[in-house]
Amino acid sequence: MTPILPFVSVRRQRQSLWRRWPWRAGAPIVAVMALWWGLAGMSGVTVITPADHGPVLALAEPFVADSDWPGWRGGFRQGTVAAASLLPVQWSLPAGIGRATAKDSVSPPCVAGESIFLTHRPSEREQTSLICLDRNQGLLRWRVPLASDQVRANSSVLPTPASDGTRVFVTTVQQGQFTVSAFSMAGQPLWSRDAGPLSRDVGPAQSPVVGGSLVYVAIDQKAAPWDWSAKGGYIAALHRQTGQIVWRTPRSGGDGFATPVVALLAGRRQLLLPSRGSLRSYDADSGAELWRAKWSARVVEGAVACDDQHVFATVSGPERETVCVRADGAGDVTETHVVWRAKYAGSHGAPVLVDGNVIVAQDDGGVTALDRQNGRVVWQQRLAQRFSTAPLCAGSRLYCLDDAGGVTVLDASQHGQILGQSRSTGPHTVAVSADQLLFVSPTGLNMITADGPTQVSHGDLPGHSRR
Repeated sequence: MTPILPFVSVRRQRQSLWRRWPWRAGAPIVAVMALWWGLAGMSGVTVITPADHGPVLALAEPFVADSDWPGWRGGFRQGTVAAASLLPVQWSLPAGIGRATAKDSVSPPCVAGESIFLTHRPSEREQTSLICLDRNQGLLRWRVPLASDQVRANSSVLPTPASDGTRVFVTTVQQGQFTVSAFSMAGQPLWSRDAGPLSRDVGPAQSPVVGGSLVYVAIDQKAAPWDWSAKGGYIAALHRQTGQIVWRTPRSGGDGFATPVVALLAGRRQLLLPSRGSLRSYDADSGAELWRAKWSARVVEGAVACDDQHVFATVSGPERETVCVRADGAGDVTETHVVWRAKYAGSHGAPVLVDGNVIVAQDDGGVTALDRQNGRVVWQQRLAQRFSTAPLCAGSRLYCLDDAGGVTVLDASQHGQILGQSRSTGPHTVAVSADQLLFVSPTGLNMITADGPTQVSHGDLPGHSRR
């Protein structure tokens, strides 16, 4: 009689293999899922609130003189100067004045007291530097190399430095981190702090913004594929004196290049930042979201304008929309606080408020004035060139800087009548200080007043090589 033991053993062995096989086949899947979950947890931007580190040392308000231009688009990030400004309406640049080339990257100037600060990179592969020039003579005071990763430049413009009157703040990218650094007015390093990750290969276009005791930075970027939080962007507020991150709030919405605006609106200190799909407001002291309004933007590259009760934002491209939102809401205010929408788009810059109107300079060379109350067209002017930056406003005069380096001055009180047309060293490299237009190019600093242009700095910017 044949023994049955071997048959039973073989059957049991087959059953054992059958039972173990699904686990063996699924083990790689389980390992990949565990790795994905771990990466997702590490890749998300960590929330930081003021309660995480106790009371924050309060500092005096930044000192800003009338002649200062302490950051991107001036003291209030609105691109406006005093109504009594005596800026010239027409001029001719001295012979031999060059403009920034595609290889040169020069930031708009920041003016604090008798100092002019700017960042400069001679070419994509060369080191970025923070430069300080004497405002009266244009002479180099000091130059500090900035540690920075080599990332693909998104334009010839670097982020504008910001100053609180005693320090100057700059942003760079170091080892995949968006880094904020502070220097003394004499160029001595004070602190440097990583505000958060920067995953895209395009360098940051957003400039730092000073407000109260804090300096604010923002990054809008797509979340990593494994980031289950789907919040790749963030806003961070750092203490001006210590560099401590006081708060950091994650943001979703994809790539964007808008610079935040901090203002007192409807009795609250608000930080305003448009993004893909929504215009949002945050508490400037805590980072908590106050309200949001939906709009059609996909990629935002400018900023907002505001009065004491309303926020105005514009976006170019196929969306073509300018909106007005009342700033006293909470939560989703799309249905309750959007005062008007207009299908007139601004450029990559920002709207400008003048004489009760909202001015937008369009990509195709059009300049449109919309009534601030209802968004209806008040007047339009058609210029020959394209715009990728917002106008400057001095009283009722609009200084429209086109992409070809031209400056057209319009009279907003006379339905956009052209007052003068001149040339500049570039649309983005301008600041206003004490009735003077300051233009920066790799070949020097040029001051333009009502008496005519003066080339204050006759030499190349440090590190610039002629081509």
